Amino acid sequence: MRSWASGSLLCLVVLLLLLATPAPVFAQNPTVGSTNPNMAPQGTISLDVTINGSGYKRGAKAKWFVTGTTNPGGVTVNNTTFVSSSQLTANITVAADAVIAGFDVQVANSDGRTGVGIDAFTITVGHGANACVAQPLPAGISLLGTLTGSALTTDNGFGSVIRVRQVTLGSQTVLVAAVGSWADSPGKVEIFFLDPVTGQVLDGQMIGSATQPQPHIVVPYATVGGARDMAAGDMNNDGIPDFVVGVADGSNGSVHGVYALLSSVSGGVLSYQLYNITAPETAGNFGEGALAMGDLDGLPGDELVAGAPGGGNVNTSSFIPGKVFIFKFNGSGFTFVRRLVSPLAGSKENDGFGKRAVIDDVTGDSRNDLIVGAPWWSANKQNPSAGRFFIFPGTVDASNYLVFSTGVGGESFGARLATGNVNGGYRDLIATTGQDAGSDVDRRAHVYSGLISAGQAPSYVLRPAAGLGDHWTTGSPGVGDLNGDGLDDVLIGADQATCGGTAYLFLSNSGIPLATRVLLQPPVVESDSQAFGHRFDIAAGTRLFVVSDIGANVGGVAGSGKVYIYKVN
Repeated sequence: MRSWASGSLLCLVVLLLLLATPAPVFAQNPTVGSTNPNMAPQGTISLDVTINGSGYKRGAKAKWFVTGTTNPGGVTVNNTTFVSSSQLTANITVAADAVIAGFDVQVANSDGRTGVGIDAFTITVGHGANACVAQPLPAGISLLGTLTGSALTTDNGFGSVIRVRQVTLGSQTVLVAAVGSWADSPGKVEIFFLDPVTGQVLDGQMIGSATQPQPHIVVPYATVGGARDMAAGDMNNDGIPDFVVGVADGSNGSVHGVYALLSSVSGGVLSYQLYNITAPETAGNFGEGALAMGDLDGLPGDELVAGAPGGGNVNTSSFIPGKVFIFKFNGSGFTFVRRLVSPLAGSKENDGFGKRAVIDDVTGDSRNDLIVGAPWWSANKQNPSAGRFFIFPGTVDASNYLVFSTGVGGESFGARLATGNVNGGYRDLIATTGQDAGSDVDRRAHVYSGLISAGQAPSYVLRPAAGLGDHWTTGSPGVGDLNGDGLDDVLIGADQATCGGTAYLFLSNSGIPLATRVLLQPPVVESDSQAFGHRFDIAAGTRLFVVSDIGANVGGVAGSGKVYIYKVN
């Protein structure tokens, strides 16, 4: 009995000693939260940068790398000073020809543990007169070729709209790329055929089972009028992409129109027939509003949605509120199906309802929803042009809707809309601020994960690099899986960023959606005004994407415009 008691007492003592012993502290990796300043121009010498984070130790060293790479990109870290466990000071020098891009900031402690702040710093263009130089392609991206218009005209702006879709002609899969111009006279859409792997232009070659070469296609639509927006779909249910283009006169905006290009194949050769779509009633700025295609009625053939965002003085009888019109191809022309107006429109405000639209099932009821932007809506007098967008769940009914807004004045939220599947679940919705929204911090794209419900916050927020965001989202985001991991990637442009514009590619990485931001800039830097990133698209089902520069010089013709074809390797 005494032996048992002694043993119990010993066990109790050991247990108490174990409980009193502090748990081992495991070393943790440092973290990088922010930098101040968070940008510097090329040619900067001996700049002190504060690095804020945690877990820093004496002897920690900082390094700068072009985002997603181990390339220092022309940034030299002269020294790193330990301030505290949560702050370091790095003194850097930026070469005159440093890469203009976002940079990761890495901190390594003396024990070898490291932490990285992704996109924590940005190098911007230097202040010298000849500071703009062509930047190297980001790692993993190849430039395959270019597209130019059939007629080179000064300030024509080829590439003002572009849509690329995959199609099988006979036994061969190709890409069909439809491209319009900003100031065409006469107005036209040009159709190119591309190899989906190499990006090679196939115009003039035999494609599939064709009995004659497939020609380059030029579809004139009017004597005057530049292309402002474009959508793709399949309105005649033949399995081949159709296109619709919105048109306005480039000089004074007095000419507006919507034109549909419907496909047909004869002898294996593709051609397009033009249809002039007219507004069924008085409409403001029809042709400068939303264009979208998708199935809204469950019957064969996509519906066409064309918006007219309104116009006129809201204080007079000339005011026309924004509207959205839905059309259906009937085999020989287009039938007007229905009209939609803002369910929350104010009598003294033009909210721009119908400026943008997209069709997809983002609410998960197996029927496509219609999403409509109203980017001119004012939350109140203190927050004008805050912008908002509506989701009308299928079947579309104006009395049943969800509405989203940031409520922040000047953001023009809902200015651009797109859908995709960025996280492997249900279809997601992307809504952006307007191209003139505030600073680079204000410019962004919200990604709402499906199934979308009222009051839902965005799952991801995409932003441009500091100093490289002017005219962010000049076109609706391109969406598609470019790196082959089953998750959609997102392409956005900022065509007035320094040194000719910037295109942003947000790629998934190791299963994490939109984790890597890649910056592309003009392959050629010219003295004239450029607008690289004005329009862009991803060729779904391939690794190819396209970016236009409507201000590019071609063959000595200023502002003729050009489209670049890229590939994610």
